[in-house]
Formats: sequence, C-alpha cells, structure tokens
Amino acid sequence: MGKRIVIALGGNALGSNLPEQMIAVKQTAKAIVDLIEEGHEVIIAHGNGPQVGMIQNAFAAYHKQQAKSDIMPLSMCVAMSQGYIGYHLHLCQVGCNVKQCRSLKTGSYGLAFFYIFTSYHTVDRRSNCSVR
Repeated sequence: MGKRIVIALGGNALGSNLPEQMIAVKQTAKAIVDLIEEGHEVIIAHGNGPQVGMIQNAFAAYHKQQAKSDIMPLSMCVAMSQGYIGYHLHLCQVGCNVKQCRSLKTGSYGLAFFYIFTSYHTVDRRSNCSVR
C-alpha cells in the first residue's frame, strides 16, 4: 500500500487564462496519475484566486452591457471556479479528452476513482487557531 499524498495547487500555478490552465492541468494530471499508478492515494486541494477574479470580471463586463443582469457574488464565483478547475483535472485524469491527456499509462479505465467536490469554509476572525 502506498502513502496518502496531499497536493496543494496554488491558483497562480494554474495559469491566468483558459489555454494556460489547460496546459498546466494536463501536466499536473500526468504527475498525479503517476503517483496513483505507484499505489498512492492522492488528495488534491487547489487555490483559485486568479480564476475567481476572471469570473467576476466577466460577469461585471456583461453587467455593463446588460444592466438588468445579476452581479455575481464573490462566493458564487468561488464555487464556479472550484467546479471548473475540478472538472478540468477530472477530464485529464480519466482521459475524456484522449488527444490531450491519457488517463492511466496502461490505457485502462475504471481502475481509479476520482471524486470532485466543492467546499465552503468560514473562519472566525476572533479565533486563535491556525492550520498547520
């Protein structure tokens, strides 16, 4: 049995636009799949600051053109970015886009399980706790 490995991807490491993100995710997914093939359990956490900003800017630009459109709250932009970053990682890991990414080196599908979920955390600013 391998080790449990937690990988934290910073939002800046994923690029500043969609083409850059797809290249970064493809490279990252290959490294993650290698770890899985070696028998490790891999948990991925990611930042999303730049991606949230891009989503918020897109909604703001649309709102300037369509005044009746909604202004998207920050929390919803965060959830959107979590979803699409997870989706892109998933695509590369399970080989849905075979021309760009392969799932497992063996070409076998269904040998690994991938769970993608979003989360929401609230930290009390009065708390003295810190995560290490």
